[in-house]
Amino acid sequence: MNHFSKFKNTAAFGLLTAVVAVSSVAPAFAAELPAGYGSHVNPVNTEYDQSATLAQPADVSMADYVKTLDMLTPEEKDLLVAAENAKAPYYVQMNKLTEQIHTKTNEILKGADPLFDKIFAIKDVHKDLWTKVDTNENEAQKTAGDDYIKFIQLSTAVTKAEKDQLIRDQKEIDALYKKVDVYYAKAAEETADLNAQLDAVIKNIQSIDSKTASIWEKVYTK
Repeated sequence: MNHFSKFKNTAAFGLLTAVVAVSSVAPAFAAELPAGYGSHVNPVNTEYDQSATLAQPADVSMADYVKTLDMLTPEEKDLLVAAENAKAPYYVQMNKLTEQIHTKTNEILKGADPLFDKIFAIKDVHKDLWTKVDTNENEAQKTAGDDYIKFIQLSTAVTKAEKDQLIRDQKEIDALYKKVDVYYAKAAEETADLNAQLDAVIKNIQSIDSKTASIWEKVYTK
């Protein structure tokens, strides 16, 4: 559990990557937080995950790739290519929506910069103690989960006085995080409509994929 690593307070942004045969898409948004800073993950996270995917070289087109699948009939190959073509416009919509969500979210999260700066400043004062606690994690501490005060209390690497200091620091940090959460809640509220649109697009892609799932199953089990 890393309590001291500095993290970005803007959302990490991932766009569509066409590197799988059935287009497993996961546009993910998450504040880049180390474990010790709490579970402040961007609330606009939406994920589409095709349950079964097959790796495909990025420089190979779907049509060319499908030609290599000897276990399929010509009709099945045509269906896979047609399905991929049908999903193409939805991918365009997905990228546009994710870009809009990304932009709006980061604009809102900029307002939390001073709060993150305060958190960093608190950590910096006793960074040696945080490092000592983190780098000497014991088995008991692994049971603390996201309870960072408990994590400190279970440490055997620092003295009681040092634990008391870190706990005071952690309480200040927790109070700041409550204020940070307001910005994440605002981001969720102001991107709700865009996320609803994104969910609809993803469902359309999933619907198309469901029609060829049995064909891909033949490929996976070969």
